[in-house]
Amino acid sequence: VATLAAYFVLRRYFMLRQESVQEKRLRQRLEKQITERRVMETKLRKLSLAVEQSPNSIIITDSDGLIEYANPRFTAVSGYSEEEVRGKTPALLKSGDVPRTTFDVLWETIKSGKTWRGELKNRTKDGTVYWDHVSISPLKDEQGQITHFIGIQTNITELRNTEEKLRESNNRVRAIVETAAEGIITVDHKGCIESFNPAAERIFGYPRREVIGREISLLIPSAADGEGSSYFARYVQSSRAQVSGAELIGRRSDGSTFPMHLAVGECQDGVDSLFAGIGRDISGGKRMESALRDE
Repeated sequence: VATLAAYFVLRRYFMLRQESVQEKRLRQRLEKQITERRVMETKLRKLSLAVEQSPNSIIITDSDGLIEYANPRFTAVSGYSEEEVRGKTPALLKSGDVPRTTFDVLWETIKSGKTWRGELKNRTKDGTVYWDHVSISPLKDEQGQITHFIGIQTNITELRNTEEKLRESNNRVRAIVETAAEGIITVDHKGCIESFNPAAERIFGYPRREVIGREISLLIPSAADGEGSSYFARYVQSSRAQVSGAELIGRRSDGSTFPMHLAVGECQDGVDSLFAGIGRDISGGKRMESALRDE
């Protein structure tokens, strides 16, 4: 009887111990899953906050291009609420000024699993036109199938307006230079000619293509003076020179020389100095002075 009782006691003990080991393993497995889930939830929460608070407009569509999500920045820029755009396509932003081929290329690119980047001219809910730099990427599942698309839009309207104003300003400056009565020549810090306007062509007799890249001494012989005794040579050699203008001897394409007045200004292109010279032929004035002296 004692032996039998001992057998049942030991059997019960080992069963309880086995259950305890299994319970411990199960508990550890559950704790690991809970920890991993909390880490994932934390990451998702951070990602959600990043999307919600992003300074860029973000929209997520299904594989057919129907909007499922739009962040607050999208609402602020476009004027459409998330409820208004959900279930619709981003085509509601079209301004009508973007060629259809652009959208054909866009869809062909993202449907093939690649990212499309470009600039689009869009229109807000109230009709205001604005520019976006857009990046659209496909989202794929574990099998590599495209399930969604995410679009990130950066409003570049102010930048485009600034570029347009700068382009208009450059066009005006170019028009002034091209129509100026004085010869305008720009020279780099090495003394090589970078630009040559039509008036300079008339004064020196050289077509533009023959002087670009050549040294200024081609037009102003004294600029080759190693001692820097000439006005222009001194200015080119010293970025601190302050000269408002001087009389020099210019040389035409036929080798003849003539008196000219040249004023030079300096500017920086971000790296090196650039010199702009404004010159005019004063031969007529010199002849008049000589005639008056002879009288």
